[in-house]
Amino acid sequence: MGWWKEAGLTLGDGPADRFDDCLNEVQDSQPFSLATFLWALDQAFRRNPAAFVLDSQGHTAAFVALPEDGGAQIEPARGSVKQVEACQAALEAIALEYSESGLERLPSLSELLANAAFVLRPLVPTVVFADPDFRLGRIACSQKPEEILLLEVRWRELAPLLEQSGLTRDPDALPQPNDPPEFASWTRQPDLGLELDWHAPRGEPAWVEVRGAGAGLLAALLAEQAGGRIAPSPTEALANLLTVPPAKAPASAGNAETRWIMLATLLAQPVPPDPGLSEALTAAGLADTDWRVRMAALWAVGQWRLARLADAARAVRLPPPDFAGLNGDDRHGLLGLRDVAVARATGTSLVADSDRKREFLTAIAAFFDHPPRAPDNRLEALFLALRLRPELDQGQVPRAWKGWWIAPEVQDAPPQAPSPG
Repeated sequence: MGWWKEAGLTLGDGPADRFDDCLNEVQDSQPFSLATFLWALDQAFRRNPAAFVLDSQGHTAAFVALPEDGGAQIEPARGSVKQVEACQAALEAIALEYSESGLERLPSLSELLANAAFVLRPLVPTVVFADPDFRLGRIACSQKPEEILLLEVRWRELAPLLEQSGLTRDPDALPQPNDPPEFASWTRQPDLGLELDWHAPRGEPAWVEVRGAGAGLLAALLAEQAGGRIAPSPTEALANLLTVPPAKAPASAGNAETRWIMLATLLAQPVPPDPGLSEALTAAGLADTDWRVRMAALWAVGQWRLARLADAARAVRLPPPDFAGLNGDDRHGLLGLRDVAVARATGTSLVADSDRKREFLTAIAAFFDHPPRAPDNRLEALFLALRLRPELDQGQVPRAWKGWWIAPEVQDAPPQAPSPG
């Protein structure tokens, strides 16, 4: 096996071969793009950075592909679990190649990314897809200003760590309880170049936001010594915070209805008004404890074609079989809704094993593009009810639905009994 120097970095045939094996393994089953490779590599790397490179501490920036000509970079886009697994296997093998060579060490992060770029250059953009005019220069960590969210940070250990790191707590604008406060902020003095905000709204999980130069190092410190968990992205962090954990405290009917109304209000828009927030709310909705919220989130996945949520939509739970508020036709409609939402999100054709089922799914798909002004049948009434549309008159609501449906004009009425999950 040969090793060589490139811009001060030590690269090798063995590490290059391991990346080549990784690409071949994934491409045997599915073609993929440079953007999804970047995402998969990043996700695999985050599983155990210290096992893969020498300089892992504080890594939070995403991997990006920079072109030869200095034009627009390619940023990561969500790929598949298989890509992540293949990348992890490659990272483990590359760490072994460096450790068992004469170098007897792990690669640096720059060496790891340089080996990947060496293998990818002749394959982009034809074998590993990218824009036809894109020519890969190198793979690097994003240089965007760091902004990191951490979940599950322990309040009692936060202040001492921040004091040791040179951050000073800012004066509270409003009186705050002490254990813990709902909001607190710290700033590095005197340059003001690093900030941290603590958020703990009453009754909700706490989170920490770190901003500025050195945010990655501070986030890594909090993750190691204060129990923090760095969120892969702000969207995923928001979804985590918005999701009601079923094992802890089942949502009250009033809270569930609030989440349902929030999603239904967003669904009145043909495109998401705030893409990041809308996607986060949808991701949270798919995992909600209340079936109405989950079904509204399914609708959002299909309406807005949220490809990144297709897998979660495919696995979303329907109401339990013993729930008396729906009949067999209603359940059949919800199953069809799930199939159509996933097909729209992924841009694939509807799959049906009979002409009758194809007609049924096609009718549901048409509802996404041209919802009726008034329901002509029970299925259309069900979908209008789940979206809390004013076109559905109370007189058109079956008796069995009265226990879970709320009329749009009385959404602020006192909550009803909890709706089974």
